[in-house]
Amino acid sequence: MHLVFGMRRTPPELPFAPSGHFTIGTFVPGRGLRGIAPISYHRKSYEGICAALVSGEFRPDVVITCATPPDEQGRRTLGGIVSYLDLAMARAGRVVVEEVAWLPYIAGSAPVPDDCEVLAVRPAPTGPTVGFSADHDEIDARVAAHIADLLPDRPRLALGIGRIPDALALSLAGRGDVEVLTGVVTEAVAGMAADGALADATIRSMSVVGPPSLLLWAAGADVVLSSSTTIQSPSWLGGQDRFVAVLGALSVDGAGNVNSERIGSRTVSGLGGAPDFARGAAASANGLCIVAVRSSDAHGKSRLVDVVEDPTLDGAWVGAVATEHGAVRLTGLRPAERRRALAAIF
Repeated sequence: MHLVFGMRRTPPELPFAPSGHFTIGTFVPGRGLRGIAPISYHRKSYEGICAALVSGEFRPDVVITCATPPDEQGRRTLGGIVSYLDLAMARAGRVVVEEVAWLPYIAGSAPVPDDCEVLAVRPAPTGPTVGFSADHDEIDARVAAHIADLLPDRPRLALGIGRIPDALALSLAGRGDVEVLTGVVTEAVAGMAADGALADATIRSMSVVGPPSLLLWAAGADVVLSSSTTIQSPSWLGGQDRFVAVLGALSVDGAGNVNSERIGSRTVSGLGGAPDFARGAAASANGLCIVAVRSSDAHGKSRLVDVVEDPTLDGAWVGAVATEHGAVRLTGLRPAERRRALAAIF
């Protein structure tokens, strides 16, 4: 049996250790799965996962997920998610759900098959929830300020999970013209709504991830979920004017190629939707792919490197890079000009 995990904040409680008969893989290695060894990294973006499901390359036998309580017609949904799970459930032999008593329906959430098996009912949480990212600091705020200066009027913004995206959300308070078109709605997006950053437009995403308060907010707000086949489609995103993707990095080379997966030989994150958003933003009229990164790591080592091998993002998709020292636009620059421009902000 091969068990494939999606994004996790906390380690799973496994009944036994991985072995020759029981193996574990994931599309998103990271925080909740770092203690599991061995683990296989299935290196696909969300668009790639969808393509693998459609082609049959990836065909799950069982999908295990959370779901809402049944409505008056006895129907359940995934509550705050569509992602690629709509495709996975349609192709799986069995769908097993954990019913979450407090989980609301958010517009567009994927319906669960009527013949699903209900494994258990989870009550409302009683303790604090674990966030995906640590609190941002002054350096993150300076990076965010430089990103804000790059945004066009009325941007359609893809904002990910992390310290810099959280800081950026705060820096846009009162702006009033930001539309959200993103992979995941986080507490930062709810904060933007409260702070007057958002335009009067539907928030579009493939998921809402956070504490119960966030999902309950999204259920009552103008939030509409769609499948990864749309939200993570570079061609569809490229047709959205002023689409701006703000993406994180662990290192960048002089050509603008980006690594957001590896620290040394250790894989700490997955492709996620980054390549899909980057390609879409690069193709969008007045759009922009912005890579946001602190100039050095926790040990003071520069994140500007000679060469990024097997990059997460091709430098051709990257329109700008921002650090705490400034931001540079790379579009149209020759290779030597790119290297000099990047060296000035690292």
